[in-house]
Amino acid sequence: MDCRPSAGASSLAGLTRAYREAPTPARRAALESYAVAHAKGNPGTLARLALGIAAYEQKDYSAAIAALEAIQFKLPRIADYTAYYLTAARLEL
Repeated sequence: MDCRPSAGASSLAGLTRAYREAPTPARRAALESYAVAHAKGNPGTLARLALGIAAYEQKDYSAAIAALEAIQFKLPRIADYTAYYLTAARLEL
């Protein structure tokens, strides 16, 4: 699977940045909507990764684990990031 960003990646980057800087329910919903709308490709999986990392950063370890387990093997080129945050969330929980 190719992990290079697609043409819509700037939207994903902007949504992710905004949510991580100020994690409001509306910003989370926007990122979640992006993930659903792009569920069949890497952009949707990357959005799920962003949601998992954001959950970890917010100390919501159960949500981080759920999000990261769902995509654990879907981004092989950056699997170390998923594995790191998944393991860290499990340890914190």
